[in-house]
Amino acid sequence: MGLSAEFHEHCRASLELEYLQRFFAWASEAVYGVADKILQKAATQLEMHVCTSALRFMSQVLSWEFQGTMAHGPGGTMVVKKLRTNAFSVMPDTSSSKRAEMSMAVQLGAAWHESVISSNHTNWILHFYACIREHSIETDWIDSPLCVSARQLILQLSCLSGHVFSSGESHHLF
Repeated sequence: MGLSAEFHEHCRASLELEYLQRFFAWASEAVYGVADKILQKAATQLEMHVCTSALRFMSQVLSWEFQGTMAHGPGGTMVVKKLRTNAFSVMPDTSSSKRAEMSMAVQLGAAWHESVISSNHTNWILHFYACIREHSIETDWIDSPLCVSARQLILQLSCLSGHVFSSGESHHLF
């Protein structure tokens, strides 16, 4: 596109800092808005698709490779700090087991605590999934896009680690 790597890094950092949490909240609201209709079997195909897509999007947000590279500098300006390697730099030599361990953990910053932990998303999605399973015993629910998306979000929430937890809080949601 003819734009510098620094420009793209700034855009990525801005998305991470300013918008991902807001997008996660919007997707949560979309799920909550149609969940009752789904559980009452009164949802339209569009509402089922909205719920499935929103759950999938929430999972994708949690899959984001959080870097925490944006900071506010003097005078309110944004400064991008290079805290990670990228396609243009050499990767550090780490053991394969350490790389696998790092890729499994979803590390959100402390700013996400209210959105993910305090708002009780984990308990809600577990309850929602259990209700879907209970209400759909006679159908092929296990492979439905809604159930697959819900399970993926449950998996992402179970992999949370890092500063998203307050200092005295247990790091085990399940």
